[in-house]
Amino acid sequence: MNDYGTDPYFLHRGDSSDTSVAAAHAVDTTALERKVHDAIINSGGVGLIADDLLQMFPYLPYSSVTARFSSLVGKKHIFRRKGDTRKGRSGRQQMVMRDITYNKEVKMTHKVAPWSFSRIKAFEQCPKQFYHEKILKEHPFKETEATLYGSAFHKMAEDFIGKSVPIPKKFGFAAKALTALKNRQGQKLCEEKLGVTENLEPCGFYDPNVWFRGIADLIILDGDHASVIDYKTGKSARYADKGQLELMALSVFAHYPQVTKIKAALIFVVSKDLVKATYMEYDKSKLWGKWLSKYNHMKIAADSDVWNARPSGLCRRHCPVIECIHNGANA
Repeated sequence: MNDYGTDPYFLHRGDSSDTSVAAAHAVDTTALERKVHDAIINSGGVGLIADDLLQMFPYLPYSSVTARFSSLVGKKHIFRRKGDTRKGRSGRQQMVMRDITYNKEVKMTHKVAPWSFSRIKAFEQCPKQFYHEKILKEHPFKETEATLYGSAFHKMAEDFIGKSVPIPKKFGFAAKALTALKNRQGQKLCEEKLGVTENLEPCGFYDPNVWFRGIADLIILDGDHASVIDYKTGKSARYADKGQLELMALSVFAHYPQVTKIKAALIFVVSKDLVKATYMEYDKSKLWGKWLSKYNHMKIAADSDVWNARPSGLCRRHCPVIECIHNGANA
């Protein structure tokens, strides 16, 4: 959400003094609304009353907190319902405020774009888990030893190929493969962020109209040919998915129209496995059609606000959504 904040014009009367006008302009209503909304989101279905929020932010003036409620309601970020109250510190009843996602009377629509390969895969694995993790953001991603190792390897490869920074001893096992890539002919783009619009036109990764996002570990441009490389630090290529290569190839075709042929590869640097694929510019329509179909399944779920669980062997130990009946914690 990016519509937090109130125009200072509405924070003072028309006949206010210059001092009052200046004070209105000095109030960071964007930060205050976000702060109050985040607190209400974190309260879940329990919700908060005004006294709860005032107690959470004792360093803020009373009006800096309470003046945010009506604005958040008006923007449909939160809701209050007549008769739904709790007793405040004074003994008087105060209305409970909850995030709008808990209002069953409101038909919610959710944004699933910009999307990515990992976002599509998460949805296909289990729409319900995707909803709780990616839409409601109830279970933030937590780094593991494996993901930290992967990030360190990617940074090292970027520094070596792009800046000629020596390879640390702990990654020496990959020196031969990375040196071969570094010595290849062509322009090398490391950790290249690519965006594509819904009209399949190139755009910036953070542009307002970005629809698809992808990050290529390495792109090598050589005339009308290109190579797309993705490093994998997993132990095996047994479950390798070329879908990521397809989407990155499509993004390269969009951004570099001179390219007619792309050789792509998943390089499993630990197991030394190599998964290769070749893509031609004339195959773009067929490939985009495949991914548009996948995206539309995700969009239909978002538009209808129906996120069905897809039970699998991962439910027992690897899913954080404990409210799902298939979760192992409920067995």
